[in-house]
Order: sequence, then structure tokens, then C-alpha cells
Amino acid sequence: MSPFSLSDDELDQIMSLAAAVPIDHRDNFLRAVADALSKFPESTRGPGLIHREARALQTNFVCPPSSRDQGFHSKYR
Repeated sequence: MSPFSLSDDELDQIMSLAAAVPIDHRDNFLRAVADALSKFPESTRGPGLIHREARALQTNFVCPPSSRDQGFHSKYR
């Protein structure tokens, strides 16, 4: 993977999505995003592509909390 640059807004967008990823998986998420983005020519990279790629990868690294984890109780158990 060759290095590439991002604007401050693009980096903020990626870091905002990374905040939802558990800290022990965040490095792998950021590497996956960088790898995915490096496959596109720099002239085609923009906020829309970056968000779409990072958001699609985010689902691989985030597990939504279950209701039991948050102390909610259901009458349907």
C-alpha cells in the first residue's frame, strides 16, 4: 500500500467512524480503510467515497450492544 494524503475533513470523517469501533480493533479498522482507499486513484477519492468505504468496513468491526449488556429487561426473554 502506497501512502496517500487526506484532507482534515476526510480524516475527521474516518476518525469519527473509528470512534464507534472498540479500541482493541481500531487499528485494524484504520488499516482496512487505508487499504480499501488505496485501491482507488487519488483523483477519484473524495468525501463520499471515503465515507462509503469506511462505513461499509465499520460494520465488520462493530458489534451492537445487546439489551442485556445495557441492563434492559424484556418481558419476552
